[in-house]
Amino acid sequence: MRGAPDPRVAAVRLPQVLGAAAPRPGAIYSAADETAAAAALDAFTAAWQPRYPAIVRLWRAHWAEFTPFLALPPEVRKVIYTTNP
Repeated sequence: MRGAPDPRVAAVRLPQVLGAAAPRPGAIYSAADETAAAAALDAFTAAWQPRYPAIVRLWRAHWAEFTPFLALPPEVRKVIYTTNP
């Protein structure tokens, strides 16, 4: 019998589930400042909350740990949050 889906696996599948137009975490990571990141998180929440509430809870619960990341220069942030060159 299969257990509940692992939210980490669900996060990888989100674009396939909701399509290309759905808000992505990248909009949060690449936001210019905390206000823009919060707006991106709100859009992300509106799209993903109904199907993956655990992912949204994780973002909200760890927001204070994430926001110092926004003080880094965009070039440094990109190296941290992506594996793309």
